[in-house]
Amino acid sequence: MSKRIFLIKTGLISLLLTVLTSNVFSQENPQERPVAHEELGVKKSSGDGKPNIPAHLKTGKPQYFRTNDRLSGFVLNDSILIPLEYEELDSKYADFMLAKRRGIWGAINKKGEAVLPFEFRDLRHSKKGTLLAMKSQDYGLISRKNEILVPLEFRSVNQAFDSVLIFKRPGKQLVVNVLNENQVQIGGIFDYENFEELGGSDRAIFAAKPKGGKYGIVSLKNEIWLPFEYEKISWAKGNFVGFSDAKEFRGLTNLQNQIRIPAIYRSLNPTENPNIFQVSDTRWKVGMVDSIGRVLVPIQHDYCFLVSNSSFAKCKSMGGHWGLYGTDGKKRTEGIYEDFSVNKLAPGLVFAQLPESQKWQILDTEGKILHRDLVDSYYFFQSGFKCDISEKSAIFDLSGKKLTGFVYTNTQRFSSLEDADQKARQAGLAPGVLLVCQARKADGTLVFVDNTGKEFPKK
Repeated sequence: MSKRIFLIKTGLISLLLTVLTSNVFSQENPQERPVAHEELGVKKSSGDGKPNIPAHLKTGKPQYFRTNDRLSGFVLNDSILIPLEYEELDSKYADFMLAKRRGIWGAINKKGEAVLPFEFRDLRHSKKGTLLAMKSQDYGLISRKNEILVPLEFRSVNQAFDSVLIFKRPGKQLVVNVLNENQVQIGGIFDYENFEELGGSDRAIFAAKPKGGKYGIVSLKNEIWLPFEYEKISWAKGNFVGFSDAKEFRGLTNLQNQIRIPAIYRSLNPTENPNIFQVSDTRWKVGMVDSIGRVLVPIQHDYCFLVSNSSFAKCKSMGGHWGLYGTDGKKRTEGIYEDFSVNKLAPGLVFAQLPESQKWQILDTEGKILHRDLVDSYYFFQSGFKCDISEKSAIFDLSGKKLTGFVYTNTQRFSSLEDADQKARQAGLAPGVLLVCQARKADGTLVFVDNTGKEFPKK
């Protein structure tokens, strides 16, 4: 048996933490457990009492089997390897499989023998082969040998980042680094009244509230990143932090503890642009502001979101259609569109979808229509894009210039710009020719199309 390591240092942990997620396990809100390869619609047994095993499961290998009665097991051709008696069962046939029988969790091996007693209210796979376990009301961490790695006395568990778990109960937080399936390292014990992850892939920081105090931000080393001066901290992104006052109005501060926007909004949320924020006022009307509170998009809409890969926002009223705004506050289009899309390869173009026909128009950054064609669909290559009308394609460059008519029955992209250059050399084309795609003409001829619309026979 490997020796368990417990290194307890209050507020200290030396971990390289790079990826932060927020999978929370708690008694109040347990995560749904996925069950793969369900075979529903299968009768549990035939008239002779034997299960009706579908022919496609008779592969000569153990197969997961689940009946109409939602009981699971494993079959091998016409034989039962694991009895069909489990409400939940790992879907991969192995020497250690978590299983739930009559509402109680345990684990079995390939013979169906219990290798972990059926005595748990909840049991889940966790980091590096460990198991999150609950017996009565609280969670802890155990090994597959049923060794207690973290006592079962915590109301919730956050699977945080890398191999780190954070166990919580009122007034206590325990940070655990999982070393392997039998060993853990205790990295920190905290006694905050509230302690919540703030997210972010580049750091591990938390909104923490001392008993009877206010919220601040701390690291896993218990370093104070933001003083305990705030009624509530909702999120942190980059250098900015969303906070609330006692009346639950939202504002913006930064990690230097400088208030950038006072708490005057009913909501204030980050967007994919680190310097633009979605806000709503006391009427719950929505708009956009920058990091010093300047209004970029008027706060007068029922819905307003940034368009991905762009400096535009789409906004609309209840029951209406989307209009396009620039983050300079200038309205680009009326509210007549079903949706907008911008591709990062062509930031100077906006594709706008019409609500009735579901067809697309190509707009410039001022909202002006570039082409009269209403297209069914579009698809980007590395150095251009195609639009389709009635299953015929035309080729465009990344500025939106139409290079060809709607004459191609099929197109194919190159795997990369290097691949396009290699194909050009193989075809004997002059240096500097930039191929957009391969296309098939109506007569079946295959050609290459370059970024001027010129065709070259595919050799």
